Amino acid sequence: MDAKEQKNVSKEKQVNSSPTIKYFPILLCDVKRLNLSENAQCVYTAFDGTVKFKFCIVYARILRSYTPNKLCDNYLIDDGTAVIRLGIVRRKEAVEATSNMKNELQALKESTTSEITPNIAESLERILDKTIQLLDTSQYQLGTKLIICGTPQMYRGNIELKAHTVHEDVGLSRNLEIAFKDHLIEWYNKTKLKQKPTT
Repeated sequence: MDAKEQKNVSKEKQVNSSPTIKYFPILLCDVKRLNLSENAQCVYTAFDGTVKFKFCIVYARILRSYTPNKLCDNYLIDDGTAVIRLGIVRRKEAVEATSNMKNELQALKESTTSEITPNIAESLERILDKTIQLLDTSQYQLGTKLIICGTPQMYRGNIELKAHTVHEDVGLSRNLEIAFKDHLIEWYNKTKLKQKPTT
């Protein structure tokens, strides 16, 4: 067995022995380095097989939006290390159903026979507004900061992210961004300790 074959066998053993992480924080530059042809059963490997994961978590800003298709809202995102395309599956039916519930709540508030109290009605309205905000991803503006849980996939020869869940980071506080980066640094430090130095 030559040196190249030994290296491939060693790498395969390393990948097989690594536990699979469900959610792995990762930089976009490393998402673009993933070898998607190696994934099996929706498990992805990174950093020469030292990490196996099912979903990646990224924190990024929207650079631009693309014309949406029937199924997805499409954006270009940037985390400071790379730029990648993001597809977010539309939840049009869920948005419409939640909007209908909000309309029904409004009718109940205006009804003289309704037993619903103003405090409960206001609380329910806030919950429905937040739900619509989380479901409707078509209104994101340029510069919007997002934390995204998704899976990498190929699109016209390039790696893109398909989002499963998206949370908009709103307000002046950078707590969510800082928490993500702390988690990212922790995982990257662990990963570097596992990697063997190249000679």
